[in-house]
Amino acid sequence: LGNDVRSCFIGYRSIDQAKKVDMIRAHAGLPNDWLNEHDDRFVREVVKYGIDFSRHLHDECRRLGVAYFDGSVDFTGAVEDVVAHLTARG
Repeated sequence: LGNDVRSCFIGYRSIDQAKKVDMIRAHAGLPNDWLNEHDDRFVREVVKYGIDFSRHLHDECRRLGVAYFDGSVDFTGAVEDVVAHLTARG
């Protein structure tokens, strides 16, 4: 019973802000894409907040012993690591 719930955080604490904005713009138009309705200045502020919050989460995860995965460089690889973490037995 004690191992039935697993958690982790995934963030992007070390990504270049401009690169993240470019990535957001490259994947625009998906359902619920509210950022697509805003200019680049607004999106940059959202990204800056996300980077700062990812740094905070990383520090808190280390302090609390919760897994943190960074998708700044290899998002797909980070997601694969998250899936492995969440589905691991034991």
